[in-house]
Amino acid sequence: MNPNFALAHALLGPALALQGAHQEAVDSAEHALRLSPRDRLVGTYASFAMAVVHFTAGRYPECVTWARNLIEKSPGHLAGHFFLTAALAMAGDLTAAAEARDTLLRLRPAFTLTLMTENFPLTGEMADRIREGLRKAGVPEK
Repeated sequence: MNPNFALAHALLGPALALQGAHQEAVDSAEHALRLSPRDRLVGTYASFAMAVVHFTAGRYPECVTWARNLIEKSPGHLAGHFFLTAALAMAGDLTAAAEARDTLLRLRPAFTLTLMTENFPLTGEMADRIREGLRKAGVPEK
């Protein structure tokens, strides 16, 4: 109803990304950022969408950039921390991944791979790679 509602475009981005509609997610996130480049909430969800898209595509350095952007805008947003941790580990930077893991576990001491699997809407090959990255970074299984 309002094609210029930046937050709606930003919120659509992660939903599209998680469903595998990557180009549409990128388009939605970029459009949201053009409409409202300084809005912290818009930036949070647009960054989340971009992190998911890049992680799914195996572009881990780009995922790291967007996950850090997400964390900067919303430090308590758990997905930013677990995407950052997993992407760093999958990129082979296990030292930085361990630091990111420590931050994640300070924010959510009870965070485990089991908790993530049971409580986050991640499925398929992307979810398997996130778990693999988190496991490499030393996130506890249970």
